[in-house]
Amino acid sequence: MTVASFLTGEAKAYRALWLWISGRRFAIESDAVTITSTRGSMVMPVAFAVATIIEIIVLHLLLPWVWLQVTVASISVWSLIVLFGHLAKHRTNPHYLTDSSLVLRQSGSVVCVIDRAEIVRVAPRRTFSETSPTIIDGRLYLPNADGTNVDIVLETAVRAALPVFVRSHRTTEDVTRISLYVDEPARLVSLSSEEPVIERP
Repeated sequence: MTVASFLTGEAKAYRALWLWISGRRFAIESDAVTITSTRGSMVMPVAFAVATIIEIIVLHLLLPWVWLQVTVASISVWSLIVLFGHLAKHRTNPHYLTDSSLVLRQSGSVVCVIDRAEIVRVAPRRTFSETSPTIIDGRLYLPNADGTNVDIVLETAVRAALPVFVRSHRTTEDVTRISLYVDEPARLVSLSSEEPVIERP
């Protein structure tokens, strides 16, 4: 990883954090319907923030030198800003649906663009096998910490590219099935097809 790519990633995280604070989102077409997948994403960051604040207080009491107290506190606060900045990239880049396409995004990057005419089925289905973005046997997984809750079946394969910190290491494969987590699975089903097939787990 080069210094330039590191600085670019940091700048994107800070910009996303600012957009999140100001209640805005990245690059969503004017006629698009937003499909969010943020539920439960705050649990770990908030827990980390609480632990960091406790750590700052404890070290302030234990460290005898003011300069070291300030240095440690500054590093801890910076780490929190970076953490919430990368979280903001996901929250300010939701999936979205237009009249012609379903655009799936993860951590600030477009993973794949699906022509709505190629969608065979969108159905609610709970799976717990994967908890991080991956591609296995032609199936794209975009879960949260509890797995996925919607399955999408495609007529023909689409190219999917998983986001990574170092672009040269990005995984790109063709997929015909997608399992993802969304906050409102029934809404995605109803929006994606005029006559959706609803399958129960």
